[in-house]
Amino acid sequence: MLGVDLWSVIYGVKTFLPLIREAGEGHIINTASSAGLQSSPEIGPYNVAKFGVVALTETLQLELLSEDSPIRASVLCPGAIATRIAESERNRPDAASETGTNQRFQQMAGEIVARGHSPESVAERVLAAIRAQEFWILTHPKWIDVLRRRVEGMEDGRRLVTGFGG
Repeated sequence: MLGVDLWSVIYGVKTFLPLIREAGEGHIINTASSAGLQSSPEIGPYNVAKFGVVALTETLQLELLSEDSPIRASVLCPGAIATRIAESERNRPDAASETGTNQRFQQMAGEIVARGHSPESVAERVLAAIRAQEFWILTHPKWIDVLRRRVEGMEDGRRLVTGFGG
């Protein structure tokens, strides 16, 4: 999970940033997830990887801005997108594939994804964000409310908030 969802992004930046610098301008879009903004149960390694992508991209953008670079970075944090990701073998490790927890998660994930935004609408959102030089690319505006509740939970020190209404 970390190899694909975090290290591939790190290697992508390491590989492509010098090429973009050589070209003189460009924009790096790293794909995290709404799971990079708030944690959800049953997907700990995924949460860790996606929080890492957000941190990497924030750091990259701050460094680019501090050096007055014409290059920009943005982080895409999509919610549910109507893809076949829930069917992916890499999302069903052998050790957990027969557990009730994993089966419940797979069913829930499949239902959520089926109701998600179209990949085409996400592509349009990403292009609009590049043109507007937005750092945060959220596909589901409702996540702003989840993030607000999360910060409120931090303020009182007692509540842990998830996207599932926790």
